[in-house]
Amino acid sequence: MSWNPGKKYKDLRQRLDAVELLAAYKEVYSYEELHSILGLPPSVLSRYYQGNMIPNLETSKRMVTTLLDEKRVKDYVFRLIGKYKGDASSIFTNSRALNLVGIYISFRILSRMAGSKISRIIAPPDQSAILAAIVAHRLNLQVNLIASSATTLCAELFPSIPIKRGDYVVAVYATFGRECIPSLRNFISKYKLDLKLIETVILADVLTESEIPSASSVEGIIP
Repeated sequence: MSWNPGKKYKDLRQRLDAVELLAAYKEVYSYEELHSILGLPPSVLSRYYQGNMIPNLETSKRMVTTLLDEKRVKDYVFRLIGKYKGDASSIFTNSRALNLVGIYISFRILSRMAGSKISRIIAPPDQSAILAAIVAHRLNLQVNLIASSATTLCAELFPSIPIKRGDYVVAVYATFGRECIPSLRNFISKYKLDLKLIETVILADVLTESEIPSASSVEGIIP
């Protein structure tokens, strides 16, 4: 049975999202920088960060909108990679960063797919699966795993896939490039799925429209 939480939960979730996003940004931004971005005093931001105060609904809406701005998220990700000396895998081993990226992708899916029905999230069984689970949880959807050339896990490990032919799906990847396309295309074809969008953190290759399965679009944070 699908879970559909009420307004009180959703309002509280947004207030907590604002704090969790702030906590992620604080790793690579100073309070002064965040004050400039959010227009809130450093002392207030510190109380939010320390968990001694939670922003009200109106303030949290402004914070979430500002901190999930596309250019801001890109800058955050590049700063985080810089902090870890160019190691892009730091995004997927840092729980706060992973949560931020998951929130960002879920908001982006809602924005891009407004008015469209999405049945489930699909992802390969590598680091992508963790990100996909965060996104699916926030969108109240199921996750289905697909085989990937980037992992030693094989399709035989997932013999029973509760998926309906014709489902509308969004694919979520940690890194997406040409090597990912064959397995994705085979999965889409096998179950006759309607792939609406591919969301990825790192877009490894510049792809032409003809290369992308089902004429869907690909969105990445990097580059």
